[in-house]
Amino acid sequence: MAQLHRRIRRVSHSALALAALWVGAVVPADARAQAGVGLSAELSTTEGEIAAWAGQLASADAAERQRAARALAGLEAEALPAIRARVATFRSLDPDASYDALRSFRHVLGSRRADDMIDIAPGVPRVLEESRDEVTVAMAERVLLVRSLERIGTLEAGRTMADVFATDTEAWRWEMRRVVDRMGARLLPALVVLRSHDDRRVRSWARSTIEDLGMEQPGLAIQQEDNALLADLLRAYGEQKDMDAMPVVVSFTTHDRAQVRAAARWATEQYGQNAIWQLRRVLRNLTEQDADRSWGWRRTMEELYGVADARRLDPVREELSAGKAALAAGDLDAVRERFDAVLRRAPGLPSRGEMAPGYAALAARELAADRLDEAARLYRRAERLAPDHPNADAWRAELAFIEGEQSLSRGVADLGSYERALALHPGHARAARAVALLSGEEAAGEARTRRWAAAVAAALLVLAVFLLLRRRRGAPADPAEPAAEPLDTAPDTLPG
Repeated sequence: MAQLHRRIRRVSHSALALAALWVGAVVPADARAQAGVGLSAELSTTEGEIAAWAGQLASADAAERQRAARALAGLEAEALPAIRARVATFRSLDPDASYDALRSFRHVLGSRRADDMIDIAPGVPRVLEESRDEVTVAMAERVLLVRSLERIGTLEAGRTMADVFATDTEAWRWEMRRVVDRMGARLLPALVVLRSHDDRRVRSWARSTIEDLGMEQPGLAIQQEDNALLADLLRAYGEQKDMDAMPVVVSFTTHDRAQVRAAARWATEQYGQNAIWQLRRVLRNLTEQDADRSWGWRRTMEELYGVADARRLDPVREELSAGKAALAAGDLDAVRERFDAVLRRAPGLPSRGEMAPGYAALAARELAADRLDEAARLYRRAERLAPDHPNADAWRAELAFIEGEQSLSRGVADLGSYERALALHPGHARAARAVALLSGEEAAGEARTRRWAAAVAAALLVLAVFLLLRRRRGAPADPAEPAAEPLDTAPDTLPG
């Protein structure tokens, strides 16, 4: 396999281009679109698509039902707005029939105890083989969407899950327990906000579950290693204006991680004037000086954030300076290490645009090594960091060229990408060559060269054959050539 890969890598750019032109001419448009699906951003899932999959659960075609079930249970975070819109259309069903449907999904898996902590979703397709009445299909969709929401696992996903349960909490009561068993602390941010849900039984479930998890005290609840989970939890406390959590929330406004810090600052603003004493306390701990008592909560908050950010950014600026020095010295590995550290600690650094040339240099190195995906990622980072940099158009040109190369490697001739590269950077030699080749100009020139070379070779061959034939027929020597001297046959001595 490695030898085959090396042989493929030695195929010329021209051969790839000609093959791509053949594909473009012969392969149907819909097949080419599938082959080049990576060229365009995927569209987000829509509510209509979810509704269509839900309808397919009632199909008589088993394969269609299976595909629909996989789609509904495998939705990603980008589909959350569509899921929320779909859930908003759900209405309460017959309570007994709803409970029976959920029980059938469990029974078909061999479980006969309501409190079995099992995943009932695998039972959905099996039940639909035999029963596809309205309630069973509706409950099947809801179970599958709950599985997607579990995997997404964010605050909004948990809130949406509770809206599903609220359609009939009596029917869902055992499944609600199983969700907690599977998710544990990941469900905590949602539980915090669900304490004020419109449905009384959902509120009761949220409160009792927080107690069961031993997370009633915010100081214990925030002991989370997952920064995304911690950020969601801080936002949940702020949304609820939980006074017991306020000291904890304000203490995280100076956190080193941007995600956590931003969530804590948003939550602190929700408390408003109530947070002023906590803001003064944190500022005192940071500066060892009392805040001016004439400042309101917002002025105190701004002073605290200013001091905290300046202290946090001092070592970041040192990293930035070290990275720029490494770039001047040509040490690209050190450039990457230093600049990556800056972006981890301070992605919003005002002077972050100064790192763009370093990332562009790293991208050029990756492109020279034919690592196209990594080169594209680094050029995009450079362009995002400094979209108005004098070299930004050159970086965009390289990105367009890389897109053309990536398409060509998949057998799709994307002339437009190379033309965009040339429009952005007219001096881009490789893009110019690709345009000439793919547009047929270079191919025509090469054909003319081959025809001329063939004609010259034929003429030389005719001349060589003519001269050879003349020698074989004993043609007279050239008069200008001197005659050969006769051999000396006289004896060495005179007679006598």
